[in-house]
Amino acid sequence: MVIIVALISLALIGTILWWFFGNHEKTTINAELTDNVQKISITVDGGYKPEIVRLKKGIPAELTFLRKTSSGCFDEVVLPDFGKQAKLPIDKPYVIEINPEKSGMFKYSCGMHMFFGQIEVV
Repeated sequence: MVIIVALISLALIGTILWWFFGNHEKTTINAELTDNVQKISITVDGGYKPEIVRLKKGIPAELTFLRKTSSGCFDEVVLPDFGKQAKLPIDKPYVIEINPEKSGMFKYSCGMHMFFGQIEVV
């Protein structure tokens, strides 16, 4: 019995370590260019999907967030490098317009700064 409890405990510790410290593969999606505006959709459901969006420098962009979860953490999105912050309605697309003027990786997060996505500007 002690061995079974020890094995289950080790399995749980391993799972927790993997969840918080593991190198998880992240999805990267390129924005589509329509009428000289980059457009991309981001689903908000237990995180941001895709995790990384790729934009081209110097072309205005529209990020459309679609919140699928009622979790209070995801009721707001904050894009500090672009000076944007917005409340996200549930099951309704919400568009945030940005102007990516500099190349680099820029993080955005939920209002509680617990979940993150990235904007890669090339």
